[in-house]
Amino acid sequence: MELVIELAKMPDFIKLAPISESLRKERGYEELVTRFFAYGDGLENYKDRPSDFLFIYTKKMNVRFQNNPQIGEQYKDRFVKMITFVDLVFQHGFQRTANGKATPRSRFEAISIGSYFALQEQPQLAQQPPDVNDWIEGSEFKKIIGSDGANAIARLRGRIKFVRDRLLEK
Repeated sequence: MELVIELAKMPDFIKLAPISESLRKERGYEELVTRFFAYGDGLENYKDRPSDFLFIYTKKMNVRFQNNPQIGEQYKDRFVKMITFVDLVFQHGFQRTANGKATPRSRFEAISIGSYFALQEQPQLAQQPPDVNDWIEGSEFKKIIGSDGANAIARLRGRIKFVRDRLLEK
């Protein structure tokens, strides 16, 4: 949790993912960081209930970090690389518009984890960023991130895969 709290305060992250003051007080940034790591590490035990999944993941990772503090740098590097990439590639970061004042969770999940998976597969994307303008504002992406049942495993996987595949031009 110490790493999550540290990353939630990153100025670049806050710039790319604005949230309301009330969400900020309710640890909204910490939730987004936790979602990034939990969903990025795998959805094997996910059962369409994010709060339960995130709680169990956090407990498990607290023990893992306590037993092996060195992995903290790996996780921090993973998050920083994703934020740097999103800042470079996505004109509005995680928000819908330039003047957006909110970061929808489904949009954050799609862009952050889709970018992370794309960078894992092709690290050179960071040096040769793809143009996302043709699909990021498109109706297909809006439908994927705005559909009912956003927490259903199929929808979660679908939006992450959508961004990953578009970045990799699949």
